[in-house]
Amino acid sequence: MPQSHRPHPPNSSASSRLLTRVLRPTPLKPALLLTEVLLAGMLLLTLVAPLQAETQWDATTIQTNLRRTVATLSTDIGERNADAPLNYLRAAAFISDQLALWGVPLESLRLITDPPSPPVIVATFGPEPSPAAHNPAPLTKPGQPTPSASEQPASSTPDTAPHLLLCAHYDTVPGSPGANDNASGVAVLLELARLLADAPPPVRLQIALFPNEEEPHFMTPASGSVRYAEQLAMRSALPLRVIAVDSMGWTGKDAGWRAFMNFSKGNLTVGARPESRPLADNLTQTLSRITDTAAVVTRDGAFWIDKSDHAPFVARGCQGVLLTAPGTLAYPCLHLGCDTPEKLDYKTMEMTVHGLLEFIAQQPSPPPHRDHTETLIDSGDKQGA
Repeated sequence: MPQSHRPHPPNSSASSRLLTRVLRPTPLKPALLLTEVLLAGMLLLTLVAPLQAETQWDATTIQTNLRRTVATLSTDIGERNADAPLNYLRAAAFISDQLALWGVPLESLRLITDPPSPPVIVATFGPEPSPAAHNPAPLTKPGQPTPSASEQPASSTPDTAPHLLLCAHYDTVPGSPGANDNASGVAVLLELARLLADAPPPVRLQIALFPNEEEPHFMTPASGSVRYAEQLAMRSALPLRVIAVDSMGWTGKDAGWRAFMNFSKGNLTVGARPESRPLADNLTQTLSRITDTAAVVTRDGAFWIDKSDHAPFVARGCQGVLLTAPGTLAYPCLHLGCDTPEKLDYKTMEMTVHGLLEFIAQQPSPPPHRDHTETLIDSGDKQGA
């Protein structure tokens, strides 16, 4: 949680001692007493004024940053897919450069070779993993062959699961600059990353930016989220919870057929299947303290719930939800060339950043890491018994 966001008391022991000394009742002459009182008042102002500045959420700066990111991706770069390969690479470079500028530890993972595609970009925050997790043993039982090079994890990241994964795709459909879908989601997560870089979260989490979410790649081996979920599963490092941030910018508050599409009437919608209800309820409750948010949790219908990058992780047993704006399917420029920056609601996007920071700060600490090799050996011994 950034210091500018969470209120906290002054932490100057010297100032506190001075204030106590100034206010201590002692026999003073009237002139000296007046001087002491004035000095105490001035000191109180010096303590309170910085505190008020620190606790103020800078909505203007956040919204300005969001606008710039959306404009860079959708106007300066434009369409981002295999039909515009240079633009696609420029988008990946822009995202990586922004994270590097803020000193965020990141990986650029080339997981998709068919078709050749830009990287999966992963930024990691929070506590360092335990020492045991830095040198993970092979995922094999004694006597089994070691996995081939093609089966090895894509990076040398410690083999430990993030408590939370937040993700967004940075590709677009052909012919669309993709301001809402999904420069808006990328902008929210990049701004979140900037704030987390200054105030690391209490739990280990990742922000992932994926290529190839749009058709024809969705839920295929050419999808960035599918390949990353596969790699994490091979390392026994799947996240506990996944939030896909997709199409955040166009709220469509006047769209008359929201009810028909089973969208809520608020500023934000959390979509989930029943297996992910605990995450959906927890996230909705937190976001609702910032802006009007509703959860849509249903077994049947609401096809849009499954249509983003959380889906490959849900398929592997993770809790996963889609965080989106409720008017998305009614957006007249959905997947069209008119999906441009001026149509977006940057206030809602700023409140989304605010709400996600609150949600991250409330995450409970994960259980201690247990070496998965020990589990495999124990399992093997039981089978041999």
